[in-house]
Amino acid sequence: MNFTMSFSELMPLAPVMIVALTAIVVMILTAIKRNHNLIATASVVGLNLAAAYLLLMMFGGNFAPASVMGMFMIDPFTLLYQLVILIAALACSTLSHAYIETYKDNREELYILMLCSVTGAMLMVSSSHYASFFISLELMSIPVYGLLAYTHQRSKSLE
Repeated sequence: MNFTMSFSELMPLAPVMIVALTAIVVMILTAIKRNHNLIATASVVGLNLAAAYLLLMMFGGNFAPASVMGMFMIDPFTLLYQLVILIAALACSTLSHAYIETYKDNREELYILMLCSVTGAMLMVSSSHYASFFISLELMSIPVYGLLAYTHQRSKSLE
């Protein structure tokens, strides 16, 4: 069995990798310097880059459906649903900036949780195998628990 992969075989998953890399960059920026505006800007820029790459894949010309490792299938419907997920994440990131500004501490972790959840949702949309679907579901749902418990100190929290 041949388990080698080339870079061109992973290119259909580039939007997901951009969002995952954005989550890693946001984690590093949070560890270096806690600046809410910087973290929010980095998150929105990463989501916009992923959306721009998706639009380039959709309307750029010679896109052909591709299977990645037999676990993920990238076709036009996958690209459309991933774009919808990214637009929703951009709306949440933009609208949550003013809402989370009133918090005294731990404002930056909201964006890390949101980016991890978006990564899982984008992978779940493209899953073609049960194992990849389940791992993607877990990657999406576990950060959502953290997002729900984010306001636990408020009287009207959601958990």
